[in-house]
Amino acid sequence: MGLDAIDDGDFYLSRCRANRHVVTMNAGEVGQVRLNGKISKVIIDATQSAYSSGSGTNLGRFQLKMDVDDGDGAQLQYFDQITGLNYSGGGSDQVIYLEVSQGANQGTANSKNGMHFSVSAPTTGSSGGGTFNEPASWNGLVCGLVTIVCDTASGTLNAANTIRVIIYLE
Repeated sequence: MGLDAIDDGDFYLSRCRANRHVVTMNAGEVGQVRLNGKISKVIIDATQSAYSSGSGTNLGRFQLKMDVDDGDGAQLQYFDQITGLNYSGGGSDQVIYLEVSQGANQGTANSKNGMHFSVSAPTTGSSGGGTFNEPASWNGLVCGLVTIVCDTASGTLNAANTIRVIIYLE
């Protein structure tokens, strides 16, 4: 795993700034980077990725996980898993641009929506007398050691190839 970062430290100190972290991982492996702030954009570059077994163009998945575990020892995730990405190394949409869109809604069926990152609540949860069973947009906040997961729903990625994840952080 390689890391190329433009970063001025771990603290906001009441000023506006942007940081870029470029994490290069062998395909099928996880990456880690220490972040403290608010992610505004994630770019996944899978142009150098390929399958070693299995095939398919829209089987890629993406997650960011916290350095905090639940009671069963599994890492908590920052947002719902993103699926249907092309990690095949061929075809279109191998560079994926994802935006954090606070306040965006999921939209209706068959519509384009602006929410790339979402957080789902249990379908039985309620507040103020109403059930909150719709996904909410993720606010982009991260803190601590963030684990980056790029894997597939089926098949195996070739570990000799790489995937780059570029994170823009405020």
